[in-house]
Formats: sequence, structure tokens, C-alpha cells
Amino acid sequence: MLYVTHYEVVGDRSKERQGELMAILGERGAAPGQLHHFVYADGGGGLVVGEETTRLYEDALSYAPYLSLSTRMAVPVEDAVPQIMAWING
Repeated sequence: MLYVTHYEVVGDRSKERQGELMAILGERGAAPGQLHHFVYADGGGGLVVGEETTRLYEDALSYAPYLSLSTRMAVPVEDAVPQIMAWING
């Protein structure tokens, strides 16, 4: 099971505020189990894919003043299709 977190920057995007966010990111580092971290080209947010959730809520609290977060569980399509077909054919 993978956890996919989409985030959007909230509040102003001043250099000072972005510097604060980068300081928190530098202190916290990558979350345990983080596989990928993509930043959207428009600077408005990004996407993190990982396997570990032990720090998910702690990270959400740390970034709450700067980011709006949404996390969903995901499975590779290769794992999902057999389960979908078994359910359909029930």
C-alpha cells in the first residue's frame, strides 16, 4: 500500500514565508519511507509518494501553517485489477 499526499501552498508566497517553509523542510527532512517527491512547476504545491505513515500526522501539523495536505492510499494497478475482477465476477 502506498500513501500519496498532494499539497498546496496556502497564504502568501513571499520570500520570507517560503524561507520559513524551507527551514522546516530542512529540519524535518524526507519522511521515512518516502519514495518520490514532486514539486509542481507553477510553484503552487506538489506530490509525495511513500510507504510509511508513522510520521504522517506529525508532518501535517508541522506544515499546516504553510500547506494544505490531502493524503490517500493507493495500490499499483497490477495489484488492483485482479481484486477488481474477482469482485466483479463475485
